[in-house]
This record gives sequence, structure tokens and C-alpha cells, in this order.
Amino acid sequence: MIEINLDKRDFFVSQLNKLTINLMNTSQELLTNIVFGLKLPPSVRLQKGLKQVEIQKLAPNETFKHTIQIVPVSKGTPVLTVFNFSYRNSLGKVKLLEDTTYPIIVKQAPISPKPETKAKSNPTTIQNTETSEKVSDPSNKQQKILILSAIPHGLRVDKEIRQIEEAIKRAMKRDLFEICIKTAVRPQDIRRAIAEEEPQIVHFCGHGLSNGDLVLEDDGGDNKPVSPEALGSLFKLHCDYVKCVLLNACYSEKPAIEISKYIDYAIGMNQPIEDKAAIVFAQGFYDALGYKTSTNKDVFQRAFDEGLVAIQMENISQELIPVLKRCSQKN
Repeated sequence: MIEINLDKRDFFVSQLNKLTINLMNTSQELLTNIVFGLKLPPSVRLQKGLKQVEIQKLAPNETFKHTIQIVPVSKGTPVLTVFNFSYRNSLGKVKLLEDTTYPIIVKQAPISPKPETKAKSNPTTIQNTETSEKVSDPSNKQQKILILSAIPHGLRVDKEIRQIEEAIKRAMKRDLFEICIKTAVRPQDIRRAIAEEEPQIVHFCGHGLSNGDLVLEDDGGDNKPVSPEALGSLFKLHCDYVKCVLLNACYSEKPAIEISKYIDYAIGMNQPIEDKAAIVFAQGFYDALGYKTSTNKDVFQRAFDEGLVAIQMENISQELIPVLKRCSQKN
């Protein structure tokens, strides 16, 4: 059994607040593959952190803390929802928990008197009374990265995901990025995840077949090939907000070509790529996305080039495998 609670439930409006979710394994057995999502109400803006949480294991009586940073935009009692909570017990059986809601209290922040000084309104800076952290200008739209992983045997996708998260954490513009992770994806999971999350960047890590099919999973956990044409049709439905698709899988050039008919940038692999090269490319790509660049720079081309350089500098000799396809039909 897993017990869930919040560190605190009182927050200030228009300020940067830290919200911590505590999990404790109250059973006497090892629990693994713990996964859940967080849903914030419209009146609470996520500033930093992940809304999709995955924990490899929790020993008996062990606790885990997951912290996000939020900015409530109005007073009231909004509700945080923990949903799609599942884990495996010591026998390997999947256990599901019902969705749980946690009301929080958002109050007006106390005003400290400042004699002879009239503060000017500055919408780009929100101060936390404890940490005085700056919040990114709300006019800079947050970039959501949706990571989809099929986790076939032999591929180090867990390491790839960690490298992406670490690259974003190091980024100069890290507050503008949000990462959402979906694992063991089936075709319906991908459809729903893209529609629900509305990401700007979609990253697939997994396996591809020589005919260009990407390998997902079916309801029984077996391989489920999906054709390049089907993937192109899928992204045609989401071309209004998806800007870049990275298929970090072998033989993924064909689906990248199909996707690039509707999406500005699609990256694939023109032949098999080693796990190390795939991970290093992803690391370089997301490092570059977080760099400060001039507004007239082609950000995704720059990130792609950085990924190639990252492979070269590791002496892996696979820098010609990743290919970048630009949109060919989008109006």
C-alpha cells in the first residue's frame, strides 16, 4: 500500500510556490514500477517540474518526494488530482489506485510596506517571499516535451530519458521546458497523449524495423508495428502545435519523411544506430535547445547540429545516421 500526502496546502497567489507530494510504502513488501500523473486546475500554472512521475522501486517504509513549482493566478481552493496511479507488488501483479484529489488553499500574499517607494508593475517577475526566484516572462510560451518509450529488451531507454531530463535541468532556459513521459506505449496511448498534452516536441525512443515501422506494444505487451504512413496521418492531426518530432530509433527515416509532410521538423535514423550514439545524440540535441540563442536562429537546426557534434566528439563514427527532414507540404 502507498500513502500519499502533500507537504503543505497553503499557497500565495501570483507567487512562485513549491509543492511537494510525499509517497510512503506502508506495506511490508518491495513495490516497483510506480507511475502516476498530476493534474493541476486551470487557476494554477506549472512553472517547473514533471506532471508525469515514475519511480523504479520503494522498499518497505521508504518515502519518496516529488517537488514541482507552481504559480496560482487567483485566490480560492483549487484541487490537485493524482491520477492513473499504478504499481507492481512483490509478486509482479499490477495494482491500480483510484484517482485522488487534494484541495489546496490559495491566499493573498502579505504586503510589506515600502516607504517613499512606489513599485512599478512588472509582469515578467514574480517573487517568492522565501527564495526571491524569478519566473520566466509569461509571454514566452512554455515548451512541452512529450517522451514516448516502448521499452523493448536491450535498449537503454531509461538512461536516454535521464540524459534528457539532466540536459533540461542544466539549460539556461530550463524554466521554459516541461517534460511529460509515457512508457510502454500502445498506439492508443500515443494518440491520446499527444491530444491531451499538446506538446511542442515529441520524442520517441525505442525500436524500428527495416521497413520503417516503429515498434510499439499491444494490449498484451507484445510488439505492435506501426507504419510510417500511419504516423504521418497521426501528426497531420496535431500540426497546429507540434513543432518537432525526434524518432530516436533504428530505420526511422521513412516515418520522419512522412511526418515532415505536416510537422516543421522531423528527425529520424537512416540505418541502425547504437544505443550509445542514440543517447549521446539526444543529450546534445536537448543541451542545445536550452542554450541562449538570438531570435533569428533556427533553433531546431542548431539542436540537430549539436547532436551530430556530440556523436563525433565521442568517436562513435555514427554522425551520418541522424537525418533532419523539414516540412514539405505544410501551408
